[in-house]
Amino acid sequence: MEQYINKADIVAETERIKKEECPVDLYEGRCKLFWFEQFLSFINSLEVKEVNTWHLQEKEDIYNAVKNWGLHTFACIMKDGTIQKFSGCFDEDCEGHINAHIDGVNDNYDNVDDIVKWIEII
Repeated sequence: MEQYINKADIVAETERIKKEECPVDLYEGRCKLFWFEQFLSFINSLEVKEVNTWHLQEKEDIYNAVKNWGLHTFACIMKDGTIQKFSGCFDEDCEGHINAHIDGVNDNYDNVDDIVKWIEII
């Protein structure tokens, strides 16, 4: 998933400018260096969130989106053009195997093979 602003690029560019603009043996350079250090500290404190986008089922299987025991909810574009809601979760069978299950909320659209695109609803 693509980020709105690539945090790593901002940090790298700030580091590059800091090296070019802040000679450490000058008072002014020390002030600039302090400012850059404060700015980098702020940038590094930011939480990085990924942008959620539509996934093409033939390239990214919806089953791979179920990665934990929580309930996952998906909006899916079906082959007939309708948008259907699906839910996914983990389940453990009697032999201890853990499997992901994806089920349609509408029983008429319960076939995962009919999904063209999907997006997780958070």
